[in-house]
Amino acid sequence: MVRSRQIIRKLAWWLAMIGYDLHDHSLTHRIFLVYASIFWSVWFLAMFSLFASPATILLNALSVSSLNRAAAILIALGLLAWGLVLLWKAMRRSPIVFSENDAYLICQAPVPPHAVALTWLLGDWFEPAAPFWAGSMILSIALVDFRLGGKVGLAYMPVYIAASLQALLVIILVQFGMMALVWAAGALRLQGERQLSWQPGAIRLVIAAVGLGLTFTLFLHGVVGLDQPFWQAVLWPIILPLNAAFGAAPLIYGLLIGLAWVGLGLAALALSGSNLNLNRAAQETTQKEMVDTAQHYGQVELSQQIALASRLGSGRPPTHLPTRPGYWMLLWKDALQSAQAFRLSELWGWLSLFLVGIGVCFAPEVGLRGLLLAIWAVMVGQRVTARLQKDLAHWSLLRLLPFSSERLLIAELALPWALVVLVGWLTLAIGSGTWEISIRFSAALLLLFLSASVSLAAAFDLLHQSKSDMLLYGTAPQASFISGLLSILCLALPLSVWYGLDHFRLAGSLLAGALGLILSTFFWYLASNQLRDMK
Repeated sequence: MVRSRQIIRKLAWWLAMIGYDLHDHSLTHRIFLVYASIFWSVWFLAMFSLFASPATILLNALSVSSLNRAAAILIALGLLAWGLVLLWKAMRRSPIVFSENDAYLICQAPVPPHAVALTWLLGDWFEPAAPFWAGSMILSIALVDFRLGGKVGLAYMPVYIAASLQALLVIILVQFGMMALVWAAGALRLQGERQLSWQPGAIRLVIAAVGLGLTFTLFLHGVVGLDQPFWQAVLWPIILPLNAAFGAAPLIYGLLIGLAWVGLGLAALALSGSNLNLNRAAQETTQKEMVDTAQHYGQVELSQQIALASRLGSGRPPTHLPTRPGYWMLLWKDALQSAQAFRLSELWGWLSLFLVGIGVCFAPEVGLRGLLLAIWAVMVGQRVTARLQKDLAHWSLLRLLPFSSERLLIAELALPWALVVLVGWLTLAIGSGTWEISIRFSAALLLLFLSASVSLAAAFDLLHQSKSDMLLYGTAPQASFISGLLSILCLALPLSVWYGLDHFRLAGSLLAGALGLILSTFFWYLASNQLRDMK
């Protein structure tokens, strides 16, 4: 009864995104649900079709014997990486998440713990599964496009729908079974009053070995390296049903192995959950439930504060501070805050920046490259000013620091700007292999000034929106549309000079770099004045 209400509340949140209220039982509202279901089904199908062409290019780039098998390998790698990350987290914290109300109502009641584990699994599996559903449908549509030679028409709609449903059905079974097995491994760590101290370390060692071995194989040999006997044996239970999902094997194989995944996962969770200590699981996860709920309803700042307080705890020893006083203390403060508040999820932001940069290097058309550069500029502005935005929320402390606004601004932006430059250089090292050495050197040099001007332009917009009375209440502004425009402008002007003069040669890069330096100085002056006036 309790879990069904929680699942309905989750579904109500998603339905509210399309304007449907579960509490409204009127006829017109139910008609609206039918209309919304048809509309969003067509919309999602159209959106997935737009990604079919890039997906085909990606599958061809894997250099596998057939596109069907390439799609299966791609989804298999995604499922394996997701499963290993989920298993790693399960060795540190219970995968079964309880709220404070659950801790009092469920975990202390005389209910079978394995029934609680199975019931909680049903409510938690569909949200992490959604990206795999979307990916499977995109790849299945891409395979149908390739098979039909790019023909588009309503007559082929049943073919697209059948291929999508076939891939979706198999992947649902495999993903659900994998998640149940991970939950079973996490439940083994919470057996009664016993504390299995050796289990988390041993499983993490296996996870690290598999992850590093797989990364080394893919880096050294590419996807072809997965044909080695060891990796064929390891990945066989995943790749074989996925081959059936994408038409590279009979569908019956995929359904049978998928059902085997589900049966094995549910049986393992039922066995390991029979002696599960629900109170220990609740102790480990009530804070996580509060963070997830806050993020669910858009209270990002609150969720970050709860997560940071939970991570630091109250009994940690004081952090060692460097003895060198003055300006370097500002840089140390930024490094210390970033290190203490770091979470694994923050890597996705930097990984996205890296992937967009790779897209810029490999974009076949000037228009697509310009669009990706604009996205890159906006992302850089957001990444670099994230620490400044958080510190502005503590304005009553920030304004008391005995430093000039110019130096304070540089200290707030220096560390993330350096990370942007390092990520950019790594992108150029990987993605510019076919460029001339002079162009690669010019691009690496120009990146210093472009990222600086973009960062300072975004900081100026952030400070321009900030008002002292608003900051005193702990509310800092978000990046606005003006920030994106200024960032794109700071990127477009120097790149236009670089492209127009000598076509990416050194002389053009020097003039473009000088223009980037001028823009950086200009926005640094404006942003510093804004910060000084706020004091």
